Amino acid sequence: MIYVLSLYFFISFTLDHFGSTISACFNSWRAPKYIRERPENKRNKIRKKNCILAEGDDMPPICETFQECKFPKALIHALKKKGITKPSPIQMQGLPTV
Repeated sequence: MIYVLSLYFFISFTLDHFGSTISACFNSWRAPKYIRERPENKRNKIRKKNCILAEGDDMPPICETFQECKFPKALIHALKKKGITKPSPIQMQGLPTV
């Protein structure tokens, strides 16, 4: 029981202490304008082509490349060296939310 309470207080303190910083990091990213302005039918076509099942209101845009996700060039280069040239379907839809 003490462990559970200690963990609870640690998590509560951590969220209270760092929550606003973490939120600021995640909320500052924006997709490039041409991606944000893609028509919904184009987004759905990309989802269908990549077998991405997603639903909901105000879904994030889809990034088909790491460049569109605004990854640093050094990171893109390191990924290419590992043979990773484009995001997986779940990354295409999910990375813009992170």
